[in-house]
Amino acid sequence: VLGDNDGQSFVASSYAPMGPDGEAATGRQVLQVIAGFQSVADNAQGVPPLAGAELERVWYALHLITTMVHSNPDVQQVAVEIPLSVETAETLFSTVMQLFPAMTKCVLQAWNEGSQAGALLEYLLCALLTTLVTWFDGCFSAASKFAKSPVYL
Repeated sequence: VLGDNDGQSFVASSYAPMGPDGEAATGRQVLQVIAGFQSVADNAQGVPPLAGAELERVWYALHLITTMVHSNPDVQQVAVEIPLSVETAETLFSTVMQLFPAMTKCVLQAWNEGSQAGALLEYLLCALLTTLVTWFDGCFSAASKFAKSPVYL
């Protein structure tokens, strides 16, 4: 997907709830992985009970988003401004940004508890930060939304 504008546009346009065959489209699967992590992280007392395979899926989803927004201004802008569905005002950018506090909370809890999951969660946080830096580097509106939010600063 990296460097392939058509591939990046395809992934960005595939956030519809279901594909034509009734299966979740590629973009929707990415959102489901992120939403699943966020739900578990928000509801966990202590380090979230996530298996390595689940954490790897989140890592892969973040890297897919990074490659999608890398050097493609059209996709970057659409992902910041266009809602993911008719029912919600959520954009891909706002969804990724909501993941930031949940992931940070998990890493801090893992450090405090001395959990083995801490290293995997640190990799996820690095992947998320890479996604955000890549996005901010090429998209003023993404960087602006981040900078205007006192919660993230």
